[in-house]
Amino acid sequence: MPDAEQAGQAEKAELRRACLALRRRIPADEKRRADASIVRQIAALPAFCRASAVFLYAPLWDEPDLLALCAADRRFAFPVCTPGGLLVFRFAAPSDLQPGAYGISEPGGDRPIAAADADTVCLVPGLAFAADGTYNVTVEISVEVSCVNSSLSSETSKSA
Repeated sequence: MPDAEQAGQAEKAELRRACLALRRRIPADEKRRADASIVRQIAALPAFCRASAVFLYAPLWDEPDLLALCAADRRFAFPVCTPGGLLVFRFAAPSDLQPGAYGISEPGGDRPIAAADADTVCLVPGLAFAADGTYNVTVEISVEVSCVNSSLSSETSKSA
């Protein structure tokens, strides 16, 4: 790996550590308010309103908790880590989730596998975002999605 690439990886790792430390200092009541605000904003998005399915995640303790979105009349799918490290999504309700790989909650193996289409919304946790609030990612199934900024409110980031 060239020196510039190594330096970039080291810088990224340090930025990640710093962002994690800031996120973990957010008080629980403030996080709950921010999570509720994020849920309201996502639920109002036209893409969410017309979604045929929503690929969601079961949050770790410090990630935005978006499970309240599951109250909407949509089909929800959650990631399952396979032995080869590939993620597949299975349709499930939050109540169907159980501890899986790396301690992350996931649907049991008997749930139907979900396939993305043009009307699928994919919400992924992110640690840091571009200045315009977006985070672009290419999903393994080769569907490019632009994910909603699930970072906490500007009020939270000012106090952090």
